[in-house]
Amino acid sequence: MGHLSSKRLLFLACLAAALGIGGPVAAHPHVWIEASVILHMKGGKIVAVSHKWVFDPRFSLVLLDQFDTNRNRHFEKSEIANVKANGFASLERLSYFTHVRVGTTYQKITKIPHFEAEVSGDTVVYVFTAQLETPVDPRKTKADFLFLDRSYYVDVAAKKAEIRGGKGCTVAWSDDKKNPIYYGLVIPKMLNVTCAAS
Repeated sequence: MGHLSSKRLLFLACLAAALGIGGPVAAHPHVWIEASVILHMKGGKIVAVSHKWVFDPRFSLVLLDQFDTNRNRHFEKSEIANVKANGFASLERLSYFTHVRVGTTYQKITKIPHFEAEVSGDTVVYVFTAQLETPVDPRKTKADFLFLDRSYYVDVAAKKAEIRGGKGCTVAWSDDKKNPIYYGLVIPKMLNVTCAAS
């Protein structure tokens, strides 16, 4: 068996924790993501969410070590495919940190029609679109969007949000006080959608 560098071991540990196979010791943030989201509406329904994830510089180094195989600090097409397959696709079981709550139930996110990875300064950036399993009409059904890792190993700080294609619809952040995470110590933010009557 070949020798694994410390950065590769860290990457595997982070990935394992994100997949839910890390122990309690991995229950606090070790990876930080600064996120922005765009909700897309079509025909009066929310159909998809576009994401931009900016990883913290430390974990960005891990990603570069793992996937920038030619060491040019740029992800080529083949490297992006490798990032998607081995540094992103495994998050499907966690709905890609995208939790769509419709009423009291959650939709599972499984379809990612678009994914890109790039290097910006000292950070790695993921840009992708998550397609809703079932489009949601916010005028008929209450819909909230949460962007988080429930284990709190990864801290997803989603602060910027907008909605496109929905005339008369707006978004706003609020505290999801009824559903704390990390042993009740962390109150997650949720994105609420409000639409004027048509």
